[in-house]
Amino acid sequence: MSVDPGDLDRRLSGLVALLPARPHRHVVLAVSAHLAAALLPHVPQATVLDADGGDDDRSPQLAGIARRSVGLLVVDTRLHRLEPLLDLMSARGSLVTIGARGDYTLYPDAERAAVVWRRDWPLPEKRRVRRRLRHRAERSVLGSPPLPRVAVDGEPFESLADNVGADLRSALGERMELVGVHSDGPLVLRFRGERDVAVRVGAPLSDAAGETVLDAMLRGVPALADLVAGSVATGTSADHPWTASPWPGEPSDTDHADDLDRTVPSGRAARRLAVSARHTRRGWHDAERVAQALQTTVTGSTRPGWARAWVEATPAVPERLRAPFERSLQRLEQAVPTGWCHGALSPRALGHAGGRLVLSRWEQATPDAPLGLDWLLVVARRRSVHGGGDLAARCGELVDRPHLVPHRVGGRRWSGWDRRTRAALMLAGYLVHVRATEQPAPDWDAMRTLADTAETGAIGSPTASPTAGPTASPTASSARDATPGRLSALRGAVWLGLGAFVVKASQTTILLLLAALLDPSAMGVVAVGSLILNAASAFTDLGSSTALVYWRGDAEEASRSALTLALGMSILIVTVGWTAAPWLSDALRTGEDGTGVIRGLMLALPFTAVAGVSRELLRRNMAFGRRVMPDIVSSLVSVPVALVLALRGHGVYALVVSQLTQSVLVMLLCWTARRPVRPGWRRDDVDGLVAYGRHLAGANMVQLLMLNVDYLVVARVLGSGALGQYSVAFRLAFMPYLLGAVVIGGAAFPYLCRLGEGAVGRAAEQVCVLTLTLLIPLYVGMATLARQLELLGHQWAPAVPSVPWLAAYGLLLGLVQMCQVPLNSVDRTRDTFVLNLLHLVLLTGLLLGLAHLGVTAVAIAQLAAVAVTAAASLVLARRHVTGFSPAGLLAGLRPAIVGGAVMGAVILTATALMPWARVSAPGLVLIGAVAIALYAAVLWALTGGRPVARFLGGAA
Repeated sequence: MSVDPGDLDRRLSGLVALLPARPHRHVVLAVSAHLAAALLPHVPQATVLDADGGDDDRSPQLAGIARRSVGLLVVDTRLHRLEPLLDLMSARGSLVTIGARGDYTLYPDAERAAVVWRRDWPLPEKRRVRRRLRHRAERSVLGSPPLPRVAVDGEPFESLADNVGADLRSALGERMELVGVHSDGPLVLRFRGERDVAVRVGAPLSDAAGETVLDAMLRGVPALADLVAGSVATGTSADHPWTASPWPGEPSDTDHADDLDRTVPSGRAARRLAVSARHTRRGWHDAERVAQALQTTVTGSTRPGWARAWVEATPAVPERLRAPFERSLQRLEQAVPTGWCHGALSPRALGHAGGRLVLSRWEQATPDAPLGLDWLLVVARRRSVHGGGDLAARCGELVDRPHLVPHRVGGRRWSGWDRRTRAALMLAGYLVHVRATEQPAPDWDAMRTLADTAETGAIGSPTASPTAGPTASPTASSARDATPGRLSALRGAVWLGLGAFVVKASQTTILLLLAALLDPSAMGVVAVGSLILNAASAFTDLGSSTALVYWRGDAEEASRSALTLALGMSILIVTVGWTAAPWLSDALRTGEDGTGVIRGLMLALPFTAVAGVSRELLRRNMAFGRRVMPDIVSSLVSVPVALVLALRGHGVYALVVSQLTQSVLVMLLCWTARRPVRPGWRRDDVDGLVAYGRHLAGANMVQLLMLNVDYLVVARVLGSGALGQYSVAFRLAFMPYLLGAVVIGGAAFPYLCRLGEGAVGRAAEQVCVLTLTLLIPLYVGMATLARQLELLGHQWAPAVPSVPWLAAYGLLLGLVQMCQVPLNSVDRTRDTFVLNLLHLVLLTGLLLGLAHLGVTAVAIAQLAAVAVTAAASLVLARRHVTGFSPAGLLAGLRPAIVGGAVMGAVILTATALMPWARVSAPGLVLIGAVAIALYAAVLWALTGGRPVARFLGGAA
């Protein structure tokens, strides 16, 4: 039988310890292929018999073996017949059989043999292993087959364990007795004398002087030497190098006394569970202490060639993935500081002896890992053990949720690295973990996804298929897969636009109805109540609902925490608002109805909060039709409710009841659009949601102030008359932005969140081009047809000069919005908060300095503030959104700019040649229709419809 050890388990089997230290030159292995591969490093000259080749005298595989010539025969009697093979043994030969009899028991089976146990040896620490070994091997336990046993017969010999034990006794000067064999990892022999000692057989030597990897690591990291016990003896027995260190025992009750649970439950089972949980907590705490110590010493830095060496040091990596992994890790060849890395820190790899920690699985520790790499593995392994999911999935989670690793990795905070570099670091960590643990079945597909993320920024790029070849471009695949997302985003923009139009139309209808039935003071109460409700809504969920759209983990699970957070915050705000309502009413002089209106409107917050979680989950899935329909239906229902109550004399409370009806109806309809979200709470999910959403909540509040500070300043400085003129011009300029940029941005956000980091910039550029191409003709027409505002009456003539400035303001505000959307989609919500704060500060300062000059000066202040904010937005988007280019954006907008210029020139020419059309409804319709047609014609001539085509197909 041909056995390639490279294709099987490379570990030495525990059975090696029972074989002769120096086997006879002629050895025959009649065992399974897997076990043979684990024995061959010890007996490389052995002949391996195939179980399917036959064991009788006529068998071809026995024909080449001389009778009475075999010095050591190892037979698995479950696979081979023993009698024909006995004729091969010499008179002084030794026989080792695996079967139903013998002094030694193999767990869990002969092929892996993680534990070799004899009845007079102590049982292993693992509970499930102890339970299996307590029973007689002949008996089946819980339906499992009996454990195989090993018998040693024939000529007595000195086993490898005997030889190592003799050398160990000489080295330590004390009597040592073998009491255990473990090979779940390296081959470890447990010897007992005055203390228990673990002897790792076959441990690699770090240099010619015989220094072990453990001792080299302790010498190189002084902080670790104060924490961890080193080796007590080293040597070589029968050509096998070995290292002895204290046996890792569990911590005693005096260790970490501050962590003891003083209220251990009564009862044997409960107490055992409590002790186990306490030891596990201590184990993770010890792992963190070791990781922290390893981070204290820098051994060097990465340089060209490091990536190739790192991949080659992991033989388990499949050949097809070596080149992609190397390309991905080349991102780290930029002088990243390096240090020692253990690679397998966990409670299982740590023990206690003599008041110090004992490390195991240190054989593959390396001194050239990116500094702090163990932190990533400790966090990922702990989350995998306690939160479920395999290690590869948790590694990907740390890439997308950097707040989960509050430590420095590679010389900087984990969250300080861009996503592609985080993916490369996590891939490096997974590879060293595979080396350290000899993981039998690594998730290479998940690692290929990490590699693609590191190389291209793509999320979930598929592994290259055999038909595509190993060099298939993941970006091309991502582009093809993104086309349905673009179509969904366009449909979503239509749906959101329709919803926004219906909601605004309903609100306007209700306000007009109330204005016709109520006096101005009552309308003031309505305005104050609505303002307080809007301000409170900004903090209802701390941005956690919107964070679900971006969420990189299980959004359904995280939504339960988001719901609990939103519901709790909304109830808290309602409680505070209810208590403070009388004070607010007095402070804002809203009269006797003010308190009731404020309290009534605040009651809508919990229903809005619950509905918000469902609506954002629908937006995440780009189910825009189901997302918008509850808003449309509830808005249409709220109009007759308000009308009936107002006609019956309920006054301002008609709006309160209408708002409550709408909020409850939205919540119920969202539950019909998708299953209701149940409350839940996971601290990690809450931390992640708030870490992303808190800046969004802050930005929303700052934006609310920004959209109202001009009203406050104008009213204070210029009076109510100027405020009325300015408000009409401002609302006219604000409407295209609201129904254009905000709507398209809302639809584009979930689409951009689905893309890889490298694809977001290009897609965001296309979305921005499409949005501004739609806005340019509206704002050019608004600026050049500003005098048409006098159609509402000559009293609005003073506001006309401000309209062109506010039109330019609206266009640049749309640009700011379309830069903030991609920033949010790559987890840069802090930048959007800073941009909004910058806009507010600039605007407030300019208004205080220019407002006394009149309404037009206020409009100029708006334009100046938004121009600076737009420039800052472009800089931040270019810096943090890979692939976003202001130059590319300008190139894409060139046809729209030319079309806008032509449109503006035509309007100005037409109004100059036709004075009657300057303030005329027919003139507005005629000139507007011709101008829009010319804009479309120029756009079509220059691009052939390219802005839409590029967005849909991604073609350059």
